Amino acid sequence: MAFNNSRDFEIAGGAHNTVYGNQYNNTYYSSRDDATQILQKLADQAAINACHDAEARYPQPNCHPNTRVKTLNSLDEWIRDRDGHIRVCWVNGSAGVGKSAIAQKVSEDHPDQLCGAFFFSRNDPSRDKLNPFVATLAYQCCTTGQLKDIVGPMILAVIRSHPNIFRTSAENQFQKLLLEPFSQLTEAQRQSVPNLIVVDGLDECVDHRSQQRLLGIIDIAITFTTRPTQHSFPFVFLLCSRPEPLICHGINNAAFASCLSRVEISGTTIRFLGYLSESDIDIQQYLLKEFSTLRAKYYRVLRHEGEVWPSEEQVMNLVERASGQFIFAVTVINYLDTSDERPQDRLETILHVDPGDLPESPYPALDVLYRQVLSKCLHWKKVYSILRFLLSPYPAIGDLGRSLWDQIQWHSPSVVSMLFQLQPGEIEILLSKLHSIIHIPDDENSQIHILHASFSEFLLHTARSGDYHVAKYSELEYSDLITVFLVHTLSSYTRYYPPYCTSEQSFDDAFLRWQEKVGAVREYAVPGLASRCWSDCCCQINTPSVGLIAELEKVDPFVAGAMALTAGIYGIRTLLSFRDCLQWAMSLGEKTPRTFVARMEAFLDGFYLGYSKEVLRHHAILYTFLLECGFPTCSNWAEATGIAKFACAYYNKWWKEGLVKWRMDPLFLPATSESRKILPDGWVIVHITPTSGNRELLKRVHDRICRSLGYGAREMFDNDILHNSSESVSQNLVQEEDLAAFKALLYKRRDLFTHLVRPLPCFFHIPISGDDSSDTPSRDTREVNGLRCTTSRSHDGTFPASNQNVASPQEITSWLDRLSTIRVLENDLLVLRILRRMLHLYRRRG
Repeated sequence: MAFNNSRDFEIAGGAHNTVYGNQYNNTYYSSRDDATQILQKLADQAAINACHDAEARYPQPNCHPNTRVKTLNSLDEWIRDRDGHIRVCWVNGSAGVGKSAIAQKVSEDHPDQLCGAFFFSRNDPSRDKLNPFVATLAYQCCTTGQLKDIVGPMILAVIRSHPNIFRTSAENQFQKLLLEPFSQLTEAQRQSVPNLIVVDGLDECVDHRSQQRLLGIIDIAITFTTRPTQHSFPFVFLLCSRPEPLICHGINNAAFASCLSRVEISGTTIRFLGYLSESDIDIQQYLLKEFSTLRAKYYRVLRHEGEVWPSEEQVMNLVERASGQFIFAVTVINYLDTSDERPQDRLETILHVDPGDLPESPYPALDVLYRQVLSKCLHWKKVYSILRFLLSPYPAIGDLGRSLWDQIQWHSPSVVSMLFQLQPGEIEILLSKLHSIIHIPDDENSQIHILHASFSEFLLHTARSGDYHVAKYSELEYSDLITVFLVHTLSSYTRYYPPYCTSEQSFDDAFLRWQEKVGAVREYAVPGLASRCWSDCCCQINTPSVGLIAELEKVDPFVAGAMALTAGIYGIRTLLSFRDCLQWAMSLGEKTPRTFVARMEAFLDGFYLGYSKEVLRHHAILYTFLLECGFPTCSNWAEATGIAKFACAYYNKWWKEGLVKWRMDPLFLPATSESRKILPDGWVIVHITPTSGNRELLKRVHDRICRSLGYGAREMFDNDILHNSSESVSQNLVQEEDLAAFKALLYKRRDLFTHLVRPLPCFFHIPISGDDSSDTPSRDTREVNGLRCTTSRSHDGTFPASNQNVASPQEITSWLDRLSTIRVLENDLLVLRILRRMLHLYRRRG
């Protein structure tokens, strides 16, 4: 194929024809868009929260100035020695001694050596398992430093050639995405590119088998080669964890044991001999510095204490209680840093509580401190519920609405407030007393998180926490809680439903307000998830709570149906789950929500569907046929869609219009005579009922015509529909009564819907006045909201000659009026600018 005189083209993500007089076919493909899509696919599989610079981990634990100097210096020397035989350094110690702070400090201080980092956390379901480990490291290689340009393209090439690689084992992913690309580097590159991988909190990977598998992956990394004469790429691993028995056993028996260095963050033996360990010295320095800051910050309160506060004896008392746990010292300072009480009074409280009261606890001083902090909570019942939710990071309920589920910041103040129906600002007040142990973000859409795993363990351990014990939700309780939340969110929209508006408000005003409200369903994940998944979530609850039954009694299926259709065609599939939800509710025996059942039965018997005059007639036709073919039950959605599109094809021929992307907000009403009176003039009303026989008719005709042999049969049937003939009957393609009924249905719908909005022609010109310095007229074609738009530049601002359909001034004015009366969505602003420009040029030409 020849590409003659092709120039100045850049077409991304597809092929297009560009015409200047004579036609030349020019097809180009941009690998840039392809790489971007693959990188996005990689990002979707990665746990971004596990990266060392993740916003979700803010404020990240870190080593305070002049602390851990000896440990950090030794790690620095090890990292910079690329020829050394030590390939794995295991930093281990008990809870709260500062392992994560060391991992964070190393990651920040060695950007030129850092290949990637993964910080596990049992309190974050996105990073408490092995699944996203490799993808997260690969993503960092593709987006940071020099690896982005050297190794990144090779990683993306692997994903392109193996699109299902993320369904394979973590071991295979590590080999294909990291080991093999790195093995292709030149010797010079091997000596210069980053090679450090930081893994923190291996003990917080909730699956113990996955902990062993990750150690196995490190084994593979150290021994992997592609050629017998080749050495493995010199990856080095900084591994931080508690010395739990399974991890100790795995490390002791790993193949990399011969090239392993151990760094134990503990000073028990030194402390027993009467000396301060490195941890003790660091904690002492930290406390002295922070007390100095507190004296300056609370000068008016502490001015009578003088420079001696706290005394050396008090500081050493705190150092001794910390027992090497930096988290104890940090929590003490955070606890004292408050304007609610005098810092000196709070310090006295801490020092006078005897840790000996908890002889069973491995961390008695820390547990006493946690109890003291919790004792300040005034509304423990509400705080308890919030803490319980934060401790229960279960995944999505089944696979329902997975994409929407993942968009929701479940532990954010906004979502938690909605979940427990708190007043605006109440959650900040409830948790304000816990600022020393819980991070409460300023942004209500960022995540609340517990600052240290030791606090989670304290809450979950009955003996340690006592009256403050918090149990995790069981999976059933968690599912019920989320389902109550979704059903409540759904029901909260009922008061805005136009058919239920009060006499004080006109229907048009109520409908505009409704459109604004359901706009949030499209834009925000919580109402979107509620509208699409509430019924499926209900069906998975075997023993619903009293709260869920009470919320179900508030559900109006007509409102739920209208909200479901905000998701487009996918919303119709949500409607198909209503019958299953009804059967589930009826199976609950004495718990059966009677009002809900009665409403749902009435809905499933049939309803009126109202389309406003703002709805595109093609959308109205398509949705009507889809509902008829699939409602209320559908065993084969693909078949139902095919039948609906088969019927809709004739309207494309009659109206010669293509489908465009546009919003539609149809209303569902009970199938009663009173309902028809609710909607204003200009609305189109369709009766959808499973007893109409239309579904069976459409299926019979579709099956006979689409399964006939040869294209001629379909062409003959099309002519019968378009020209009102009956040749297909004489050829025994279809029964005479079916053809007549099919025609009658199509013609009736055509007359009914023809007065709704006609979309602008799929091809139309947008003339732009000539301000271009070029002497040659130019043309640019782009896709806007599904419309194929062609802009033409010429020096005189005239329309170029063309056979394409040009929108009339009346059509443009009509569309501008409609756009100005409804809520403008994404990309609609560009449409507005285009249409206004066209109308301006028409008027200028008189």
